[in-house]
Parts: sequence; C-alpha cells; structure tokens
Amino acid sequence: MNKIEKFYINLEKQAKEKGFDSIEMFYQKNKEFTTKIFRSEIEKYQIAEESGISIRGIYDEKIGYYYSENIDEKIIPEALKMMKESSKLIEIKDETILDDAQVIKDDSDYFEFSDHVGLVEKMMGAENDLKSNFEKIVDVPYNLYSDIESETTIMNSYGLNLSQKMSLYYYVISALAKNSERSKTSLQILTGRETAFSPEMAVNQIGTEATALLNAKPVESGTYELILKNNVAGEILNAFSGIFSGEMVVKGISVLKDRLNEQIGSQALTIVDDPSSENALIHRAFDDEGTKTDYKAIIDQGKLLRFLQNSKSAKKLGMERTGNAYRSSIQSQLGISHTNMYIKPGDFKFEELVNEVKNGIIVTDVQALHSGLNPISGDFSLPVQGYLVKDGVINGTVDQITISGNVIDLFLSLEKVADDLKFYLPNGMGSVGSPS
Repeated sequence: MNKIEKFYINLEKQAKEKGFDSIEMFYQKNKEFTTKIFRSEIEKYQIAEESGISIRGIYDEKIGYYYSENIDEKIIPEALKMMKESSKLIEIKDETILDDAQVIKDDSDYFEFSDHVGLVEKMMGAENDLKSNFEKIVDVPYNLYSDIESETTIMNSYGLNLSQKMSLYYYVISALAKNSERSKTSLQILTGRETAFSPEMAVNQIGTEATALLNAKPVESGTYELILKNNVAGEILNAFSGIFSGEMVVKGISVLKDRLNEQIGSQALTIVDDPSSENALIHRAFDDEGTKTDYKAIIDQGKLLRFLQNSKSAKKLGMERTGNAYRSSIQSQLGISHTNMYIKPGDFKFEELVNEVKNGIIVTDVQALHSGLNPISGDFSLPVQGYLVKDGVINGTVDQITISGNVIDLFLSLEKVADDLKFYLPNGMGSVGSPS
C-alpha cells in the first residue's frame, strides 16, 4: 500500500465519522523535463514537478470541494471542515460521485525518462544540419525538447480504485529561410514515448519547406479544390473540438447544439473518439471522474450520433455519460475533453488525392486558429500556405492566401480521405488526429 492509498483510507474513515454520505479523492502528479537550444547555446534546462489532491464529498445531499498540494494526513480534519462549509456556500447542481467499485491499474503507456545524455548534442546537431545543408536557412528560432511523466489516482467510498501512469516526449524545431526579398519559417513537431528520438526527418522537411516558400506567391481569389495535409486537418479539428462537447451544448454555444441525428457531413466523414487507438500517444482507461472509457463514433458517415459527456452534462441533456470528464488541474471543476478524437482514415494514398486535383491547393500550414474561427457559428477565415496543384502536378508554392467558410460546409464538401492518420500534439486527456 503506497502513501496515496494510506491517505485515502484515513480520509474515508474520518469522513464517515463526520457524517459525509460519500467521498472521492483525485490525485495527480506531473513531472516535466525541458531543454531549449538557441543559436548553439543552452537557453533552458530545467525539471519541474508538481502534485496535489482534489477531494469531493457529499454532505447533506450537497457537494463540497477541497484542494491541496500538501498530501499529509494532518490536513484531513481541516479539509473535511472546509468541504462542509463550501457545500453550503456553493451550489453545484447535477454533480455526483460515481457509484462504482471498479479497480484499474494501468502503466502500459509509461516509460521512465531517466537518461538525457546526448540530447543536447542531437539538438545542436539538428541546428547545424539545417544551416549547413540548406543555403537559405539563416536561423533556427525554436529548438525545444520536453518530456512529461504523469500519474493519476482516483478512489472513492464506493470502492472505486483507479490509477494510471503515462509519459511522452515532444520535440519542436523551426527553421527561418531568407533571401534578398523575404523570409519564411517552417515548423515541425515530433512526439513519442522513448528517449531515443531522431530529429533528421524534421530537419529535412522544414529545411525543404521553408526554402521552397521563399518563392511562394498568392493566387487569384476564387473557389479551389483543397487538400488539407494531415497535420493541418488535425489542427483545424482540434480548434473546433469544443463543438462536440455536451457542456457547450448545454450552454447553447455549439454550432451543433440542434443537429443531433442529422446529416452534417458527407459519407466520407466519420469522426470517432478512441481512448485506445494504436496511433495515439496517450491512452486513457478511465476519465477524470472515474468512468471507464471506450471507443465511440461521434459522426458516422456524416451523421451526428452523440456529444461527449461527463455525468453533469449527461444528466442535463438526458443522455448517457461517455467517459470524457476532465480536470485541467486539481483546482478545476469537472469539464469535458476528448480522449483520442480523429477523422477515420480512408483507403487512398496522399499521392492519389493530388493526382485528382485539377486546380487546387495543398494546405501545409494554417495560422490564426485562435482568432480566425468561431465555434458558435462554425465560421472560419484562416491564413494558410502550401503548394499549388495543376492537373495533378505540384506547380509551385503559395502564401498570403486565406481559406474561409463554415465547418458544416467543410464537412459536407469532403470528398476523399487518405490513409495517413497523424495525431496532433496531445492536450487534455488525449489528442486530436486526422489523415489528409
């Protein structure tokens, strides 16, 4: 029995003595190592670690909260006292503690990042390779590596006992190309779960792309066939992910709020939430409320089947909870997050999509995602850059252009989906992914 389990046993015992109907403890521990290189010098090299607990208790049919970074049995009397007081002062409706005796212990996604020897040399080598292999690359503005270890435990008085450990790294590098007339930047993100990462693929891609964009030109305004590269499609879906949240539907601020069981996309569009996807970097056995997660279709062949729910939103909408309760921190109340939400890949190769384009654009980079789209109306207007395609052949690079429309129209106009599923950098309880 570890320290956290011992703390909970004492907490539950004292809570019963004080008249609480039920009690829940949510524990989380995070450790992050980060190093950043700028112009062949170490700009940042640090380890950050934090942990804490959130306690919920039902007293006199009302729910109270308590948070602490100090996990010591001495805090229990004060915690229970404050929870009683907060249950009287703050009215939290439709929220409960799950009556579930499930036990899960999962560390299948955990890899201990104990050795960072050679990491700085690899990052400096990536910077040197960009500058030496690409004549127009004059700077590497961003060269950062970070790895994260996370541990979550949820226990309650109904016998729920869940714990999960996970880890991953991400590496972000960008390149600045410049000629006498302009400068262009390209960026790449690599993610994984092992320390032995190789930046060569990112180096070649961003060096080639940044250099090519120096010759980019705008195109005439009009209607074009678009291929959204997997990374771009994933970023756009991630930015619009809130439209599938039951919480946003309850508030009336989702463009999909009145569209359940309607056809909102083409037959080519299927969006799923899959906590155990093999392609994803994070897998979740349970959500932050303790509900077991499972595979579910959100949109199936264009038809909207469900929203993502926690117990609170599910009760308000008269629907089932879906295992998508999420806490952004120990001090936050329950929200909603996807686990691994992605557009289901098709059977086409990326090259096959390109071959079918008569007059169109391959979008390789999108900007202004926070300011250029509206999840309430579904409208978007986004600056992009990429490649011009004529009769199935790439015919130069394009920039200073904007794509605009509505997310529902985008879903409905989808014709073909490639097989190159790629996940966006993890956030919340998981990540968002898409093929091209």
